[in-house]
Amino acid sequence: MVYRRLIQQFCSLTACLGVPRHTTRAAWLAVAMLAAGIAAAGCAAKRPVQAAAAAEVQIERGQEWQLVSLGGKEVSRSRHLISLTFNPETGRLHGRGPCNEFSATYFAPTAPVSASASGLHPIRIGEVEQTAVRCPDAGDHAEQRHLAMLSKVDAYQLSPLTLTLFRKGKAVLTYELR
Repeated sequence: MVYRRLIQQFCSLTACLGVPRHTTRAAWLAVAMLAAGIAAAGCAAKRPVQAAAAAEVQIERGQEWQLVSLGGKEVSRSRHLISLTFNPETGRLHGRGPCNEFSATYFAPTAPVSASASGLHPIRIGEVEQTAVRCPDAGDHAEQRHLAMLSKVDAYQLSPLTLTLFRKGKAVLTYELR
């Protein structure tokens, strides 16, 4: 119905311009074929995009993750800013707390088969090394709890804006992309 109305409008327009009727039909046929080709190309182009969207989100180099939850409790971002950055090329993570900087090695297989049925991916974090600056307030306590939990995680779940680290199936650290 919509197409018929479009054809009528197109034919009326071309008739007003003085285009012969047989030329109008040929032009409309060419336009219809072009539109069908564009639609087919559009459908074909969407398939890889949909497949890419279904692909796993991976930890990328340089993404800075800010701690928002520690042991299931929300963290004050203004007082206890703790961030984490992964470098998949070197297998190291680096971070900064309210007082100290830290780093560790990590191993997280990137193969799609590494995800469990729950969507958790295995991760191993080596011994965490840190600078030895003491905090005058409770920032040190939050920082030390974070580092203790970080060294014990065994899985992670990643969405485009959230990274959650797990220990024995329980979420212990949650970060948001900064």
